[in-house]
Amino acid sequence: MPANRNDLMWNATVKASPAIADFQAPESFVRVFKAQINVGAPNYNHDIYTVPAGKIYVMEIVQGVALSADPTYIEFVLFDGVTNYAYYLAPYVVIYEKHTWATPIKYDEGEIVRITWSGTLAGTDVKGLTFGYLIDKY
Repeated sequence: MPANRNDLMWNATVKASPAIADFQAPESFVRVFKAQINVGAPNYNHDIYTVPAGKIYVMEIVQGVALSADPTYIEFVLFDGVTNYAYYLAPYVVIYEKHTWATPIKYDEGEIVRITWSGTLAGTDVKGLTFGYLIDKY
């Protein structure tokens, strides 16, 4: 009598049950630098990176700097398309003051790495960057 076995277990090309973010090796690295000029809104959303479909972005660093002294606050945000989830808020005091978050945060597909600048004037030149890596969601 043949032994019972699970054929899926013996077939390396089939994943029996996809697990969300099983943390396999990085699929690709993300290094984005984005400069923008505010058109005059006092609270300005500076969207740096949108996570592609089917991926999870493991953000390792986000950084923002303004080339003028007019912003009053800088805020690092995970934006899911509806809600801003802020994880860093600090006063922006002097020109060229760098603010950095260097603790990994996982962003789901479609979510946006965002920097919100408060108290900006028209023509404020802001810069943002994020580094991290993508993994397959399934």
